[in-house]
Amino acid sequence: MKKLFSSMIILGALAVACPPQTMQGTPDQTIQKEGWVLKVWVTAKGTRSEGHVAHLYHNGVEVCPVNGVNEIVTPLGKLHYKEGNKPWDWHGWKLIKKRLLIAP
Repeated sequence: MKKLFSSMIILGALAVACPPQTMQGTPDQTIQKEGWVLKVWVTAKGTRSEGHVAHLYHNGVEVCPVNGVNEIVTPLGKLHYKEGNKPWDWHGWKLIKKRLLIAP
């Protein structure tokens, strides 16, 4: 049942075109697993206006948030779509890292 729900969330997030913008050149970070690819570009590196633009692809098709779904679970992990309101903010998909719980 959980797998079916995850598949529904993924299918609900698929779309043809995705903001914010298409980035040129080689991404600074690329993570791939089982047909999923997350590409992250760092803009204005080393300046106060450094930001990130990240695009997510599944089998070569860009994945975008639609119908209010802005979190999905993939083999890469759980991702959240964030559209920053400043040029130096994070724009696009961001991998949510799991926090490790340490027992006392």
